[in-house]
Amino acid sequence: MIKRFGTALLLAFFLLSCATAMAQIPPKAPTTPRPKPQPTKPSPQNKEPYTLVIPATFDDARAFSDGLAAVQINEKWGYIDKTGRLVIPATFESAGNFKKGVAEVLISDNYFYIDKTGKTISLGGNFFEGFACEEINGKFGFVDKSGRLVIPATYDNAWDFSGGLAAVEINGKWGYIDKTGRFVIPSIYDDVLPFSEGLAAVEINGKWGYIDKTGRLVIPAIFDNAYTFLKEGLAYVTFNDMTGLIDKTGKIVINALLDFYYYNYLLSEWDLSDVDLVSTRHEAMWFRDLNNYPIFSEGIAVVKINDEYGFIDKTGKLISDATFEKALLFHEGLAAVEIDGKWGFIDKTGKIVIPAGYDIVGDFYNGLATVIINDKYSFIDKTGRLIIPAIFDNAYNFSEGLACVSIDDRYGYIDKSGRFIIPVVFDYAIPFSEGLAAVEIDGKWGFIKYNK
Repeated sequence: MIKRFGTALLLAFFLLSCATAMAQIPPKAPTTPRPKPQPTKPSPQNKEPYTLVIPATFDDARAFSDGLAAVQINEKWGYIDKTGRLVIPATFESAGNFKKGVAEVLISDNYFYIDKTGKTISLGGNFFEGFACEEINGKFGFVDKSGRLVIPATYDNAWDFSGGLAAVEINGKWGYIDKTGRFVIPSIYDDVLPFSEGLAAVEINGKWGYIDKTGRLVIPAIFDNAYTFLKEGLAYVTFNDMTGLIDKTGKIVINALLDFYYYNYLLSEWDLSDVDLVSTRHEAMWFRDLNNYPIFSEGIAVVKINDEYGFIDKTGKLISDATFEKALLFHEGLAAVEIDGKWGFIDKTGKIVIPAGYDIVGDFYNGLATVIINDKYSFIDKTGRLIIPAIFDNAYNFSEGLACVSIDDRYGYIDKSGRFIIPVVFDYAIPFSEGLAAVEIDGKWGFIKYNK
């Protein structure tokens, strides 16, 4: 999208989701001085569990991504490589992770995208299919990852590329261009959404329908509201105070009386005209793109029926009666459900395979799920067996075979058997990424390597 999403809005949704799935990370308490971990030189006879490969000299640090890690020096952010060399100077107010060669940074309260040399290549537009939408003197065009303006800024408004086409507005009407800037679908629509699964929602005289990439109206404009097609080949629509999912022929395939649970919200509760919820048109369009936060996971969606939750497949068949107080999407074949204030898990037949006995749970990742019992964290496997007693004050999901955990405000790492691999000696720590983990030692951050 061409404008940054409302920070407060996204943060609110993120916190709400996290609160449903697992407790928030507790604030750090003051620490007691102790000996500082030093770089080690493990030998075959006396192998140390970790090596401090990048000294703890930074004010803050983030995980490695795409070969670089953001670090803070004197309240400014820059990037280091895996040797610890500062390859992009610390000049940014904040810095995100690199992904596919670009990262988002904040300069003077404005967001930009940079490449791995630190060169600004986009003035805030994210990259989709190799292009970012850019506003220049009140008009919109597109730049490539070299920062070159490849489609001139001649449009009144624009949407990101999707499926090889981008929606653009001229004189109050919307159409679609290809990556050369040529109009392939004329600007005749009141409003539009990006292409997804070969179709795009368009508004005509206050009603929504769907066109294909030739511009042919394949589903008539009869809906009050419409969203992008999901990878399951279904799209969420509203009409005559009803809601449902249609297929690519426009046929309603899932009962319109059901209410779908979308990123901890019921879709019927979304009001895209509410300025407190959606501050810009582009945020509204982003929320209409259900592929950003799919309502299906592993072919199954959570639905609400008569104030209780259940599960349906993409044909609309109930795989579980709506009897749960709350429910989350499937991950690795299991879904968390709440019964009488406690959480457990069901399989895809609707059978309860892990009884509801936990205060809070997370989703399964790599065969394990985080659980909280009496305010302490632990992990369970898919049989419900605790791999280690619930003794941790905080715990991250497993990453690269280890989980970052804390006891008494000290952080270390365990393996999937629950065995401590790296003792709890750090003030703070985050999960391993690309072979290294950022750790805090006496108020400064560095990076360790696990000596396998």
